[in-house]
Amino acid sequence: MAAGADSIDDMNILRHGGMKHRFDHVYAPSTLGSFLRSFTFGHVRQLDAISSRFLTNLNEHTRLLPASQENTQSSTVFVDVDDTVIDVHSARKQGAGFGYQGSRGLNALLATASTSSSNQLIVGQRLRKGSTSSARGADKFVSDALATTKRTNPGAAVLVRADSAYYSSTVT
Repeated sequence: MAAGADSIDDMNILRHGGMKHRFDHVYAPSTLGSFLRSFTFGHVRQLDAISSRFLTNLNEHTRLLPASQENTQSSTVFVDVDDTVIDVHSARKQGAGFGYQGSRGLNALLATASTSSSNQLIVGQRLRKGSTSSARGADKFVSDALATTKRTNPGAAVLVRADSAYYSSTVT
C-alpha cells in the first residue's frame, strides 16, 4: 500500500510469476487483507524495526545515499517528512475518513532521505486513519526516520524539511 496500491486487488501481483515456486501457498488478496487487519500497533513497530535493519544492512553492500562527487569529505542528507491522503472508494473501508483534502481516504505519512547525487529513499512510512491530524505521532516517527537515516549515512549532516503542521515542541 505504501508503494501505491489503492485496493486489495492491486495486491494480486503477489500471486504472479515465480511466487508459487518460492512459497508453499500463495493466498488470495482478500486473505492478505484479513491478515493485515489483525495487526496491532506493536506489530507495526516490529515491522519498522525490520525495515530499518534491512536498510542499514543493505547499505553495507550497496551505498544507498552516496555523497556528491564534488565534495566527498562532507555530505548533507535531506530528510523530507510529509503526509498525504490516499483516496478510497468504499464507505466501508476500514480506517477511511475525511481528511484535510475533503476526500475519503487513508492518511499516509512518509519520510524520505536523499543527497544531492541520489534519488529519494523511503526511511519511514505509516498508514493511518484518514481523519488523523498530520502531527499525530510525528515526534516518534521523525526521530525513528532520523535514526534510520543516520545509520545508513553515518557522519553526514542531516537537514529536515517538514510542513508547518509538524511544528511542535516535541518534534523540534
